[in-house]
Amino acid sequence: MEFLSQFTNVSNWTLWVIIAVVLFTAEVFIPGFWIASLAVGALGSALAAAFGLSLTYQLFAFAVTATISFFFLRPVVVKYLYTGEGELVETNSNAMIGKTTTLLTSITLEDVGSVKIGSEVWRAKAYDEKVIEKGERVTVYAIDGATLMVEPEETPEPEVVNDNSIEE
Repeated sequence: MEFLSQFTNVSNWTLWVIIAVVLFTAEVFIPGFWIASLAVGALGSALAAAFGLSLTYQLFAFAVTATISFFFLRPVVVKYLYTGEGELVETNSNAMIGKTTTLLTSITLEDVGSVKIGSEVWRAKAYDEKVIEKGERVTVYAIDGATLMVEPEETPEPEVVNDNSIEE
């Protein structure tokens, strides 16, 4: 990196930070925390360069921090971003599909109702244009813009016991 500094007035640590930013940006387009591990290594090298260590130590810092990041930080990040077979964890409004909640206001044929999921109150409309009363449990089936499409939660029918033998 010192040879690059001859051609520019940029210090080594600045070049390492630029490399880290480029690598983190690439991670956005190629997810999996592979490239981000290298970016963490570049930040380790930037720290070594900021302390005035030679290029050899900067490269050593890169190798060590990238390896540590890959083996210890990557599994934690992947655990919280992926579920099982490479499926992404649903976020934002897509995470609400399948959630069950209580209707805050009634849904009629003319008016939309409202539901609260987490700390947010959402507009709610009946998925199949039914009237659903306030307080009923509903399940989110789809999202149409900023309106959740809901259906009443299916409750199991009570089991009827037909016991004709009444003892006296």
